[in-house]
Amino acid sequence: MTNENSSADKTRRPEPVSVRIRLATGFIVACCALALAGCGSTAAKTTHRSAPKIRPLELFAAPKGTIALAPPASSGSVWVLAGNASVKTLSRVDVDTGAILGTFGVSPQATDVDELGNGELALSIANGSSGAVQLIDTQSGKVAATIATSGPVSRIALASDNATIYALESVGANRAVVAIATTARTLGTIYPVPATTVDAVPTIDQTAIWVLEHDGTVAQISSVNKQVTTEFITGAPAGEFAISPTGSTLYVLRSSATAPDVAVVNTTTEAVTKALPAPLHADDLVVSPDGSTLYDAVGDASIGNIQTFPLN
Repeated sequence: MTNENSSADKTRRPEPVSVRIRLATGFIVACCALALAGCGSTAAKTTHRSAPKIRPLELFAAPKGTIALAPPASSGSVWVLAGNASVKTLSRVDVDTGAILGTFGVSPQATDVDELGNGELALSIANGSSGAVQLIDTQSGKVAATIATSGPVSRIALASDNATIYALESVGANRAVVAIATTARTLGTIYPVPATTVDAVPTIDQTAIWVLEHDGTVAQISSVNKQVTTEFITGAPAGEFAISPTGSTLYVLRSSATAPDVAVVNTTTEAVTKALPAPLHADDLVVSPDGSTLYDAVGDASIGNIQTFPLN
């Protein structure tokens, strides 16, 4: 989840592509029909267009109850968090073949995952009124460290330098984003955010963080004075977002129960330039390191899969 706002470079409508769909054993096709966008915007700077009929580049099975993805690694695999309130797992999935390369159990209170690039995964924990970020050894599956937070953590995002994790935590009726040093494994700067915040990511240079509210409001908060420097609407209901590697584009998952889509937002103009289709039951978005592909994590109690869509 790397980011920063700069001039738009990833907002062109994709050219037609040859579709190659990989169906792994046990995948339930009927549960993964794409839903196209069709709702209106709520702000002058926001343009909500209908999602074009773009099919996924690839579609392959993932564990049932898929919840979250870590951005794809250079090794050609992606880590998938899946499960329910009683049991959760982390699985490494080959993005070329769809094969599950390994699986191990994690805390049932896990909510999100990111890959540090040093042989460890970061896992957010929400356990009642308490929370933490766990660092997991990818080889053994064992917890290498637990960094306690002030409240349950729902989302995490890794900074572009891999040195800081930004964790969205709830403390009573309030929410905040806390910066966590991955090497020292200590808590750092805390950013108060609106109580309806559902996701947060830092800019590439970490001079600010982007936050997303459930109503689709996106705001940038300065790391210097913790004040909002810009704010705009992208469309509701919003569930989570991803940032292009250059930081010039936001991809906002608008989680309508019947017609979900992904709003493509130019961070310079603060306008929704187009809408991409999103599968029903989409829970998470990540962007490939080269910015060419959007990965959608799809899951509920009976299904799990990953779908990829072209961004160029």
